[in-house]
This record gives sequence, structure tokens and C-alpha cells, in this order.
Amino acid sequence: MAVLIILFAIFGYFRKRRTNKILRNKNKQIAKEKQKSDELLLNILPQKTADELKEFGSTSSKRYDNVSIMFTDFKGFTQFSEQYTPEELVEELDAYFTAFDGIMQKYNIEKIKTIGDAYMCVAGVPDEDGAHARNMVN
Repeated sequence: MAVLIILFAIFGYFRKRRTNKILRNKNKQIAKEKQKSDELLLNILPQKTADELKEFGSTSSKRYDNVSIMFTDFKGFTQFSEQYTPEELVEELDAYFTAFDGIMQKYNIEKIKTIGDAYMCVAGVPDEDGAHARNMVN
């Protein structure tokens, strides 16, 4: 009888260990997916808006009276793109837009979106900034 109890205890111990390992792996996977989700959210929304959305499940609209908006477009992009493979083209655009992102961060400008070779950004949101026009020009 004692042997049976010991066997059940050993079985229970190893089963619990295996279950804990599975749970740790699942928690790591969930954390990784949450990080990817947060990065995607921050790629399309300002930090404050993303935080509000995560906390409350929705955001409220805000009015800004003074902002600066910039649209960029690469001159001759169509001819340029005909000379490269799609992979090379994406790599080139990624390099340019990564540089743009760094500049935007330096001057507190919010990227709104990129479409093809176009880059749209705004200064003065979500934090109002009296220097929005100067920052945009810089």
C-alpha cells in the first residue's frame, strides 16, 4: 500500500513539473505575442493614444488648433523602382523610412503612415507644441 502511495506521489510530482513547464512556455509565447502586438500598435498610433486604447479599450477624439503636417514623396520613384527587384526596393525604402523615423523622434514629430514611397507625419500632436512648424522644417 505504501508503495502505491509513493508511486502516486512521484507520478503527481512529475505531472505537475511537466504542466508547469508547459505553462512557462505558454506564458513566454503570450508575452512575445503581446510585445509584437504593442509594437504594431505603436507603429500606427501615438504612445498616449495606444496607452489609452490598451487601458480603456477605446480612445476619445481630440481637437488640435495648430499643427504642422508633412507629406513626402520620392521624385522619380517609379523609374527608380523599375531598376530593382521588389526585395531590393523594400530594403531601400526601409532604410530611408528608418532614417525618417529617427529624425521624427528627434524633433517630436509623429509618423502617421507610409504608403509606397510616401511618408506622412504631423508635429504638434499628441502633445501640443508651439514649435511644431520649426520642428517640422528641421
